[in-house]
Amino acid sequence: MEGWLDSSSVDYLSLAREMTSVGVKYIIYTDISRDGTLSGVNTEQLQQIHNAVGTNCHVIASGGVHTIADIQACKQMGLYGTICGKSLYQGTLQLEEAIACAGTQQ
Repeated sequence: MEGWLDSSSVDYLSLAREMTSVGVKYIIYTDISRDGTLSGVNTEQLQQIHNAVGTNCHVIASGGVHTIADIQACKQMGLYGTICGKSLYQGTLQLEEAIACAGTQQ
């Protein structure tokens, strides 16, 4: 629980690069300022982390997913996936539509 309360001096892009260099293949990036808010994904930071890890690591977006537009944005960026919690519970995103939009993953 303290992870979301404490600050760190470690840059998220540096950490992502370091994790990739030691063999991490999947990173879930959660924008905690948007988590549970249905305010849309943080496309700027997601693109930055995706660019930082390149093709060596799959990025999964979390935090703020609201509508199918968020799924489309993540797919256009080349992200591996998105975590859609509250948007499904609140009915702002339909699971079938999200799966159809995302397509199959390798």
